[in-house]
Amino acid sequence: MGAKPISFLFKVFGVVQNVGFRAWAQRTAVKLRLFGWVKNDAKNKRMVEGAVEGYIRANVQLMIKLLCSSGSRRSKITRCEISYYETEELKYSSFDILE
Repeated sequence: MGAKPISFLFKVFGVVQNVGFRAWAQRTAVKLRLFGWVKNDAKNKRMVEGAVEGYIRANVQLMIKLLCSSGSRRSKITRCEISYYETEELKYSSFDILE
């Protein structure tokens, strides 16, 4: 049996909508060879959420660090929630911005 991907859901709070956060998250995930999605929360204008999966532990850990501390140039992160989940194989084949 092969290695299982490392997978997590995230919610990032603060000034994260209309500041390029989703595009930044997508570019960063692609560079780190990670898969998943990101979207604005329609009800909470100060939150984005998403899912990330990948096999390279260091890249997953770096994505968490970047999501929770830096974000896009104009974002201001006040809080970050990470929830790991288990999966036998990747659910996603790209990293997408969802509407």
